[in-house]
Amino acid sequence: MIRTWSFAWVALSDTDYAGLMNFFMQVGTFQSFSWINWIDGQTYAVRFADKLSDWQHVHPYGWTGTLKFEEV
Repeated sequence: MIRTWSFAWVALSDTDYAGLMNFFMQVGTFQSFSWINWIDGQTYAVRFADKLSDWQHVHPYGWTGTLKFEEV
């Protein structure tokens, strides 16, 4: 069974958001990468399960949005 995970962020800094966008531009939703699950500490081969179009900047706090990972 393929597993999926969703994690939501609030108040992500501009620097961290830029790093996330740069990484997403490299791998998109098609290339897999190693990811450490923050809940169980295990490493999984995953890909982004969705594009990152729902992120928004909430001034003055920072970026909010959700990352969805799908095991490959």
